[in-house]
Amino acid sequence: MTRFAALSARTKLALGAGAFAALALPAALAGAQNAPAKPALTAEQVVMGRALFNDWSCGGCHVLKDGNGSGSIGPSLDGNSHIDHALVVDRITNGSGPMPGFGGQIPDADIELLASYVIQAKK
Repeated sequence: MTRFAALSARTKLALGAGAFAALALPAALAGAQNAPAKPALTAEQVVMGRALFNDWSCGGCHVLKDGNGSGSIGPSLDGNSHIDHALVVDRITNGSGPMPGFGGQIPDADIELLASYVIQAKK
């Protein structure tokens, strides 16, 4: 009798489920990486996002050419491939390092719009 044959049906089922999950994981990760991008902002939303960027003085610390930002305290946003929408929302909301958090000061909808603007404008 082989070792596998000697295993209980319950153990075989658990091993099979584990193997199936291991095979499905790369597909799930690929799906997450290939998630559809947020739709492009309309011209009106870009104007509103740029206004938020300027009204909250983001350009005093960050470089973002579209928003006339020329600061050197925070990271440059232009061409920065290390940031995505979720990270920008988190940083605006909670802050990090010298950047203060603006959660509770900027409405959530405006934070979402500002993050979308930054991601679209930084390209």
